[in-house]
Amino acid sequence: MRALARWREDFPVCESAACRKRPSPWRVLAGEKPGVHLQGHYYCGPECFQKAAQEIFSQLLPAVTRRQSKRHRIPLGLVLFSMGHISQPDLQGALQAQKDSGAGRIGEHLRQTGVVSEQQIATALAMQWSCPVYPLDSHRRFLDCARLIPIPLLETARMVPVHYLPSSNFLYVAFAESIDYTTLYGVEQMLDCRTEPCVATESSLEQALEELRQQPRPAEVVFDSVTDACEMAATARNYALQLGVTNVRIVCCGEYIWTRLESPAQTNNLLFQIPLR
Repeated sequence: MRALARWREDFPVCESAACRKRPSPWRVLAGEKPGVHLQGHYYCGPECFQKAAQEIFSQLLPAVTRRQSKRHRIPLGLVLFSMGHISQPDLQGALQAQKDSGAGRIGEHLRQTGVVSEQQIATALAMQWSCPVYPLDSHRRFLDCARLIPIPLLETARMVPVHYLPSSNFLYVAFAESIDYTTLYGVEQMLDCRTEPCVATESSLEQALEELRQQPRPAEVVFDSVTDACEMAATARNYALQLGVTNVRIVCCGEYIWTRLESPAQTNNLLFQIPLR
């Protein structure tokens, strides 16, 4: 039994239904390149990998969406009012300014008038989202998480991974506006972890993002015009061949389809940005 298990580990069977190849040590001895694991399943060569990747991209494309935040029973303005940070005229004035401008967040309108501070807004957001406030401006652990998530995803979702606990496989992620649960779910799938949201002030989050941009990072390539599943699969195949990739994972992450390519030497991230139809 141990010998059979070792054989299956060393010479796995391709999981493509159309593949007719059988595992053989002779192909390895002849110099044939090993296959690729995609979503944990083994595919023996580029053709089988591309077909499987195309199917995954086709399934994920309908799930791509812009940022969607959870609706709350109590708006932020009322939370600030109930906490005693603003008066009723302050709230009415901010609502009117928001209506006149046709855009903007009510917290930003209130902060611009000087009636509330960034910290007060962060505290109110934390109460609104039922999560803790993270002191991002005084803790540097976010630098240890610099390589986990591609910068374009962080910038789009306005978030920063701030602390990772290997013992419990928990990743804490800070937001300054609203919590993007769609993106958090994609991160969980990609990194095989559990995420926990928290709130930070907007200035501290922007400063952290700027510092993360300066850190050494895995290669991150954004494609904003590749929107067809067949073309995306062909692109992933080409990168996999060029980089000697052994493991690939593909997830939907907000408005992106995030493809992570792992080889013994490096990790590369392909981000396919999908416009809303």
